[in-house]
Amino acid sequence: MKRIHILYILICIMMLPVINAEFRVDQVKAYVNNDRVSGFDEDGGDVDLNRGDDLEIQILMENTENTTTQAKIKGILNNINEGDDITKEFEWFDVEADNDKQKTLTFNIPTEARIDNYDLDIEIIYKFSNGTEDDISLEYVVYVREEGTSEDIDLKSTLASLADNCSAMVIGLDTCFGYISGFQNKTGELSTCKEERGVCQTDIDNTRQNYDECNQERNQLKIDNQNLENMKKAMYTVQQCNNITITQVEKEKKSLNNMYGMIVGGGVIFWFFSKNKKKKETVADTQFYERG
Repeated sequence: MKRIHILYILICIMMLPVINAEFRVDQVKAYVNNDRVSGFDEDGGDVDLNRGDDLEIQILMENTENTTTQAKIKGILNNINEGDDITKEFEWFDVEADNDKQKTLTFNIPTEARIDNYDLDIEIIYKFSNGTEDDISLEYVVYVREEGTSEDIDLKSTLASLADNCSAMVIGLDTCFGYISGFQNKTGELSTCKEERGVCQTDIDNTRQNYDECNQERNQLKIDNQNLENMKKAMYTVQQCNNITITQVEKEKKSLNNMYGMIVGGGVIFWFFSKNKKKKETVADTQFYERG
């Protein structure tokens, strides 16, 4: 009994990668003579063409498994070549883990093909790393028309192109209205920005005025400083002042000494002259009395 449980668990473990893994067709496009066919995708569709046209089927596959998955493709355009099929295929190729790969099947429509509808069957077989295989089937219809009906084909292509252009125009209009709505929202922000810019400009003007006043004061200080420097240069130093004071005192002292000398000399001369005069007067008086 235990062995059966163990075997069941092992089988479940082996099946986990298969359950969790996914290989899918992500996108299918059709081109007739390099012109994109509308209404043709991975869910099916049909295509109108003429004899001798080239039909390309681009198949984009995606592997979400964490290991490489192998795949092969076979496309069959049934009974178109005088009752025979046209088969195009790719043998086994690798699709890397968590990656995608594109393959293109190319069919050349025979110039002798009958004007009719033909089935186009595409089969994609893939297998996981544990060997488990599965397949994806895609079914389409190919309409071969008369050369004169190419206008119908062109009209359909034109309508498809017009639809694409209209879709682009709608997207463009949505974007445009989005811009308009955004512009209306930005208008209020612009007004606020202008107010803030006005305040900022006022601050700049005040700053410039303060800067100019500061420059004026700085220039005036330079002038005052230069004047002080000039006054400083014109002033005597302490040593010069001391020298001038000593020299002046010495001059005044010498002048006083000279004055004292002159006074003393004058006094002596005056005393001597007075003494001699007095002596002469005394002699004269004596002579006078003797005569009398």
